[in-house]
This record gives sequence, structure tokens and C-alpha cells, in this order.
Amino acid sequence: MFMFLGMLIVEFGAARSLASSHPAWLMTFFVLHILESGPTICFLCHSDSESLDHIFAHCPFTRNLLGKATSFHFGKQLRCLWRVAFITTLWSIWHSRNRAIFDEVQPSIHYSLAFILASIKEAGQSVRGHMAGTVRELLILDRLNIRGRSPLVQNTIVIRWKPPLAVWTKVNVDGSAPSSPGSIFAGAIFRNSRGFFVAAFAKAVGWDYPLEAELASILHAILFAFDRGWNSLWVEFDSILAIQTLQRTVQFVPWRLQGL
Repeated sequence: MFMFLGMLIVEFGAARSLASSHPAWLMTFFVLHILESGPTICFLCHSDSESLDHIFAHCPFTRNLLGKATSFHFGKQLRCLWRVAFITTLWSIWHSRNRAIFDEVQPSIHYSLAFILASIKEAGQSVRGHMAGTVRELLILDRLNIRGRSPLVQNTIVIRWKPPLAVWTKVNVDGSAPSSPGSIFAGAIFRNSRGFFVAAFAKAVGWDYPLEAELASILHAILFAFDRGWNSLWVEFDSILAIQTLQRTVQFVPWRLQGL
């Protein structure tokens, strides 16, 4: 146990900054031997004798906290943050145990998790490396209020779906063209102001190019809504070229699209 924790402190750079900001963590290694002096009741769970194995492995409080604090699968940028989370979790267990003994404070999972998250956010300001670029990692970093660093782009923006105003219907559309030219497909999903699903469609719409697939999706979505009397319609899509074509801000609009 001592060797394992010591290797964590030596190996992980983020752990060093954590140890420097929490000197009591370094003292923990020297005072843990008091647990070997004789059996006492665990002040975290009050259900078993206190020992190293019990506190850091078998105690219900520890198992619950470790399960919540380290239940992530991080990529490259997040690996250091995971290590900080793990080490801070061990420190929080020891700190909760001491507060229960000396201050008679009932151990709190919520208090410990808040301390762990605060330590992760602090470490996130200085850790190096890049994220792997997955949506899942980006959402985790955004939830932690830490900016994701991608090796491919300078700035990463998280786009969230927002519900429309009352009595409005929002449709998210997308076009697909596996080959260019080739068969093109249109798809759309409609939701109301409460975010509830209203309708959806996906179908083949002809033989053309990717831009035409995007525009066909928009057109079919508008016609779909018009046939059902949904006159207050918010159309959302992700094709900048399609937006520029509809706004006539591109320099050259293909002749076959100029009538839109």
C-alpha cells in the first residue's frame, strides 16, 4: 500500500502540485502506521474494524466515493486529470476519516466530491496535452468547465440544442451524399418547445451532389411541416455552404439552385 501510493506521488506531475498545495497529504504516509497499532472501529462507516485495507478498499464510504469519482474513461488530455481525481479521492477519504474522529463531523459524499471536482478544475488550468477529439471527452471537459485542447483546431466550441419558443416547432435537418454525384438522402427530426419528439423522416430524394442533399433536406422539412399546419417553424442545420447559398452570399451559385 505504501509503495503503491508513493509511486503515484513520484510519477504523476499533477500529483506533485497537489501535494505541495496540501502538505498534510505528505504527512499521511508517516501517520498511517497508527492504524496498525490495534483494531478500532471505522469512523467512516461504523460497521467494521479500522485498517489500511478497510479504509482504502473495503469501507462502504470509500467504495461509494471511489465509484463516483473515478468512473470515467479519459483520453490523453484527461489522463492527468483522472490521476488528480484518484489521488485527491484517497486524500479525501483520509481527510473525512480524520474529521470524523477529531471534529466529530459526519462523512459526506457530497462534500468530498465537491473537493475532488475543485481540485480537478484547479489542475485543469495547467495540465498539458491534447484531447483525443471525441464528443464524449469534449462534453466531460465542458461539464468540468475546462477548455478542451485539440491538436487540429485552435478553438473548440460546444454547441447545444436549444428548444424553440412556445407554440413553435424546431426541426434539425441533415443531408447525406455517400458519393458525389450519387444517391442523396434527406433526414429531419421535429421537436416542440418542451423538447419532446413530434415527428421525423428519412428518405432518398434523388441523384445529385452533397450541397443539393443539404438543400433538399431543408425543402422537404419545410414541406413536411406545412402539410401538418406547423406554420411557426425553426429550421436548424449545420451546412455553412447551404446557408450562404440561401442568403446568396457565395460568389457563384450553381444555376440549378438559383431558383430556390
